[in-house]
Amino acid sequence: MKKKKGLNVLTFIVGVMLVFGFTGCDDLINELTGGGTDLSGSISITPPGPVAVGTPLTAAYTGSETVSYQWNRNATVNVGTNSTTYTPDQAGVYTVTVSASGYLSKTSLPVTVTDILDNTGTQTNPIIFTDTNGSYPGTLTTTRQAMWYSFTANGRYELTVRDYQYRPTNATTSPYTADVRVSVLDATLGYISDINNRQMNAVDIGADNQSPVIFTDLTGVYYVKIEPYSAGGTGTFYVALANTGPVTTGAG
Repeated sequence: MKKKKGLNVLTFIVGVMLVFGFTGCDDLINELTGGGTDLSGSISITPPGPVAVGTPLTAAYTGSETVSYQWNRNATVNVGTNSTTYTPDQAGVYTVTVSASGYLSKTSLPVTVTDILDNTGTQTNPIIFTDTNGSYPGTLTTTRQAMWYSFTANGRYELTVRDYQYRPTNATTSPYTADVRVSVLDATLGYISDINNRQMNAVDIGADNQSPVIFTDLTGVYYVKIEPYSAGGTGTFYVALANTGPVTTGAG
């Protein structure tokens, strides 16, 4: 039976490197054998999800090693390299992998990122409030039964939605055209309440005489969803968001 000379030579080389500790032998041995030292820390992503497209993700590694970061979507698509943060621009399941020379890499638990959908099942990219003291128009139609807005918060906010046409002083000649339900959701798409403990998926703001919705101590990304109060409703409205103060000292 013939001996496998190539395998014997490789075994000899690896043995010599182990004995004499040649520079770089760890990496070569790891490559040849698939071995290596475990990283001392763990890797995680916040928020843990599910979150909406456009929500910043942050990786946190707890070990002492200097590591590089690799973001992935659906386990195979490389979407970002060597950064502790990544903002997904499409739906999918995201992970981050940390690695260091001479160590086995580690991958975080997955975070699910979802599209924001309107009631017809069509993706609606949220309109971003670039001025938290401005007013934005919106229109609901039979084929577009929801409008989405987003803002990054750090303080106290008042949200007001009013009909495009209706005014209390001329309700007879200018009746309101949009009766809407307003929902405010956090980055995980969970409902939040205002200072009056109104769960936002049950608040109807159909006219100018409705009180603003008031939130205190908001930090992070939030979403505003406006839809007809009754299915199939249509109309045009204005939505306004005002920053009326900072985060309360000691909050959180």
